[in-house]
Amino acid sequence: EEKAEGAEIIVTADTEVQAVWEDIPVVTYTVTFDANGGTGTMADVTEVSGTYTLPSNGFTAPEGKQFKCWSVDGEEKAEGAEIIVTADTEVQAVWEDIPVVTYTVTFDANGGTGTMADVTEVSGTYTLPSNGFTAPEGKQFKCWSVDGEEKAEGAEIIVTADTEVQAVWEDIPVVTYTVTFDANGGTGTMASVEVNEGESFTFPENGFTAPEGKKFAGWDMEGYGVYQPGETRESITSNVNVKANWEEDVVTPTTYEVAVTNGTTDKEEAEEGETVTITANAPDTGKEFDKWEVVSGGITLADETSATTTFTMGTAKVEVTAKYKDEVIVTPTTYEVAVTNGTTDKEEAEEGETVTITANAPDTGKEFDKWEVVSGGITLADETSATTTFTMGTAKVEVTAKYKDKEEVIVTPTTYEVTFNTDGGSEVVAQTVEEGKTAIKPTNPTKSGYTFKEWQKDGVTFDFTTAITGDIELKALWTKNETKPTSGGGGGGSSSSSYKVTTKMENGTITPANASVKKNAVQEFTFKANDGYEITDVLVDGKSVGAVESYKLEKVTSKHTIEVKTAKKSILSNVDDWAKEEMTKAEEKGLIPETFEKKDGTKTIDRTDFAAVAVKLYEAISGKKAEPVSTNPFTDTNNEYVLKAYNLGITLGTSETTFTPDAEITREQMATMLTRALNKVGIDVAVDLENATRFADDSDLSDWGRASVYFMAKEEIIKGVGNNRFNGLGNAKIEEAIAMALRSVDKFSRAK
Repeated sequence: EEKAEGAEIIVTADTEVQAVWEDIPVVTYTVTFDANGGTGTMADVTEVSGTYTLPSNGFTAPEGKQFKCWSVDGEEKAEGAEIIVTADTEVQAVWEDIPVVTYTVTFDANGGTGTMADVTEVSGTYTLPSNGFTAPEGKQFKCWSVDGEEKAEGAEIIVTADTEVQAVWEDIPVVTYTVTFDANGGTGTMASVEVNEGESFTFPENGFTAPEGKKFAGWDMEGYGVYQPGETRESITSNVNVKANWEEDVVTPTTYEVAVTNGTTDKEEAEEGETVTITANAPDTGKEFDKWEVVSGGITLADETSATTTFTMGTAKVEVTAKYKDEVIVTPTTYEVAVTNGTTDKEEAEEGETVTITANAPDTGKEFDKWEVVSGGITLADETSATTTFTMGTAKVEVTAKYKDKEEVIVTPTTYEVTFNTDGGSEVVAQTVEEGKTAIKPTNPTKSGYTFKEWQKDGVTFDFTTAITGDIELKALWTKNETKPTSGGGGGGSSSSSYKVTTKMENGTITPANASVKKNAVQEFTFKANDGYEITDVLVDGKSVGAVESYKLEKVTSKHTIEVKTAKKSILSNVDDWAKEEMTKAEEKGLIPETFEKKDGTKTIDRTDFAAVAVKLYEAISGKKAEPVSTNPFTDTNNEYVLKAYNLGITLGTSETTFTPDAEITREQMATMLTRALNKVGIDVAVDLENATRFADDSDLSDWGRASVYFMAKEEIIKGVGNNRFNGLGNAKIEEAIAMALRSVDKFSRAK
């Protein structure tokens, strides 16, 4: 009998108590899965007990993520790892950012010629470019082949590994045209002829029967003239109809042959009485024409000693021969032409000959001045022209091209006057505004008994975001105040009046601030900028009084406003007022090199300092630190920024071994360095030169810099100087160069 533990039994004899065993019951649990931001589902796993092997992930990762591992009770576990399940358990997916891997796209000409540059740092979608190779003979570009699949120019591909793009060529299709024949009144037929496009066509013999009393006179090819059988039309580009020409069949008079040895005739056959002209061939070297010899025909030459002469045709064949004799050579006297810093079209010249001389291109910062005649006693047509001429004399000529420092061209922007008609209100000072920029809305004027409403131009509300393109006048519009009745009561005197002076200053203090000043009183205000800042302007009632440190209001009779503008002090020792705000922004964005400390921003920038600005531009957009080239290629500088610029391909130097660090950089060189820096960070700097509107001084630009100049101008980073000129050899101030870099960062950081 089975008894439970703790049960009572009656023992009346020796008793054996036997244990009874049973299977231990199995307890199972459920394993569930959490996508943790991913999508999709994974089925729960039930009846799990003890060891459980984690499965592979079955969820779809969130955008930009990939599966990392599973999280079980906060502990990360790999797929396939074993866990001990002792309760219902949730397994959560753990995601991580997909690492960005970039690849290189290369181009294979596949039998064509030319090169196309590799495209680096490509990941994901890439747009196939236009073909830049030259097709093999008889071929034309068809498409690109990517992994054996044909793709059109402009098609997008997904790049997940280094990829070779191969040009696919196809035969240029052959176009044929039909040449048909028109009897034009004759009879019979002629079969049409098929001709390949561009090939020549030889006119056949006439196959038609002429009309009565006519004879064949040639083929008329639709406006291209009349051709004779055997003659050729060089290129056939369309279907064409050839018409037979007929002429009266008249009796041909008797003609006689004209045969010329060592010469030519204007008539190979001539009638009796016709005038025939004969011309001797050019003599061989060392020979000259002597005379004509009449072999047969019995004619008389007009001048037998002239290489070209005439005779009257007789009644028999004429044979004549040109005779030659040894040439009497007279060697003219020549004199040497020696040009320093230039070239000549004649290294030696005879007396009286015209000689052209051209000065060499000037070095950077220089321009041609004039020619100096060292010897020879000649007179130049224009001694101040880089290319000029002179007439050779009777002695050796020596000339030297002289150069001078290039004068800086300062371009003054076009400005317009914006005047304010307050219509009896307080005065508002006129503003001078650069063309295309906006006027600053002034502090509202005041007028006794009226409230200012708005500024109007020609009776219409003026929008102060409107670009100024000419002189304008703005007129104040007032609203008349309502007159309040005077309150009654006993006669007490009026209290003394006072007026509020509202003050505003960021990054500094005004003493006193927001003061109340009694009528007709005098009040002085002082201004102090915080450390690291400086006062850039003080506006009293909206009118600038300059960057002063104090201002005194005389005989106060109305409310006033005082606003003090400040800017962070620049690392530069001196900048123009227009540049202060931009230099602050540039410094905040890391565009001013530390080597510029205490430099005068109004001075012309040299090649070394501009290389530093270009490197800072690259670092600001790319977010990467530039490194200098390991082996210095230059013998005239070891500046770290120059070596960084060289390593990035921003500058190549002025020769293989020189950089010319102290030379003032030209606008063309600046455009080139900035464009290379932008290209290095992946900005598309391509420009359609073929369709670009050219500057008037385009011919002054170098081939290596022209594309960069037009890219910078198109993006309005470096603009022209007026009169549709770029002035590629001009220079720029340090502050202007930094402003160019700032405009580049503002524009292309967003683009990138």
